[in-house]
Amino acid sequence: QDSMALGVEASSLQKKPSKSGYQKKKRTTFTSSQLQQLESRFNQQKYLTKHDRSNLAQKLKLTEKHIKTWYQNRRTKWKKECTDEIWSRERESAAAVMYTQHLKFKSLSMNTSTDCTVF
Repeated sequence: QDSMALGVEASSLQKKPSKSGYQKKKRTTFTSSQLQQLESRFNQQKYLTKHDRSNLAQKLKLTEKHIKTWYQNRRTKWKKECTDEIWSRERESAAAVMYTQHLKFKSLSMNTSTDCTVF
């Protein structure tokens, strides 16, 4: 299979030997144009049907497996980003509550007199 027809670097399709004798393909290196189109499509559609995946693979000159794997990895990253954002908002909210409580406590302690004046 011609690697340039797939739109990936030739080195990404070469196999390398390992200790066990098993040969593993190197990572696919997407072109910047392919990544831009994949990201754009992902922002519109988080999950692809088989038909959509096939059309996108053909358009980008990639295999369906490349598209499927890229989408799986991108969804994982997206879910992690969403989770991180939620935790970040919760931390900010908790910090705001703690600060408000601190200010209330501070104002209470300033209003409380420690002198022993008898009325």
